Amino acid sequence: MKLDQREPAWLSLTVGRRFFVTGPLSHYFYLFMEHWIPPEVPLATVKRLLLDRLLFAPAFLMLFFLFMNLLEGKGADAFAARMKSGFWPALQMNWRVWTPVQFININYVPLQFRVLFANLAALFWYAYLASLKKREPLSLINLRKRNVESGEEELASRLDHYKAKATRHIFLIRHSQYHVDGSMEKDRTLTPLGREQAELTGLRLASLGLRFNKIVHSSMTRAVETTDIISKHLPGVCRVSTDLLREGAPIEPDPPVSHWKPDAVQYYEDGARIEAAFRNYIHRADAKQEEDSYEIFICHANVIRYIVCRALQFPPEGWLRLSLNNGSITHLVIRPNGRVALRALGDTGFMPPEKITRS
Repeated sequence: MKLDQREPAWLSLTVGRRFFVTGPLSHYFYLFMEHWIPPEVPLATVKRLLLDRLLFAPAFLMLFFLFMNLLEGKGADAFAARMKSGFWPALQMNWRVWTPVQFININYVPLQFRVLFANLAALFWYAYLASLKKREPLSLINLRKRNVESGEEELASRLDHYKAKATRHIFLIRHSQYHVDGSMEKDRTLTPLGREQAELTGLRLASLGLRFNKIVHSSMTRAVETTDIISKHLPGVCRVSTDLLREGAPIEPDPPVSHWKPDAVQYYEDGARIEAAFRNYIHRADAKQEEDSYEIFICHANVIRYIVCRALQFPPEGWLRLSLNNGSITHLVIRPNGRVALRALGDTGFMPPEKITRS
């Protein structure tokens, strides 16, 4: 089936949040900063940026979590749990994405246009993530420049120029078993069994005899360590780390389950990011690609399950019904015409039964 182009509801909500929540707060903060640190103050540009990044960003994020907690009618315990699990990752993502934007905004954009500039930057950021490399060939052609006399013949010729020619093979690898009791994300390292699982997965991938083009992996500790081990069996294959593939809550499962109930805010924060990961990585080959490609993505169960549902045009709310073992291999094939096939889902047949886990 062809890749779905539907826009998830919570991606729009993420953009709308900047217009209707961040906007008013930002307006008054910019007024305060303009009076407290005027341009003539020494090192004003640096001081303004530090004030925004180290004071406003954390304070607003905390206020947003509190606001969501109140809307959901939850108590102090739920708010504390939400802050513990989501505050630091969300703040890190904010610092990475918005520091360059805010440096320009608070120092070089006129005061009356700063909120508008930030909202437009947010709009283009999400639109960019949501549209990378997945458009139909016809949408890439400027039809206004079409020669009326040559008509359909010229259109067909130009379409051929934009059509994909190669097939992409996507290998989605779930990280190996890890210490789930680690207090910090960096403490959730692989267990001894997890390291064995990664070795077995690396050996299996190497045994396929394929010329892998790259390894893209989540920036979380357990995914990085899994990648380190697998990479030893695939020498010369370049590695790329990304925050888009970090674990999270992609979309509320339907029907709901009793054993896993993250705070609703996670669906808003994680959902747009994981959807952006899907749109960024799961698409037909670029028109310039001449040969079939074989790419490895090492990440997490929730991310893989959601990607599989989206790629096959299954209702994404059913992602939690899929079960994936640690170190398992899921194989998606994307044809030049955009059709997707699932060749393997959570394969661990290459592991001895006593080595298989799902933690």
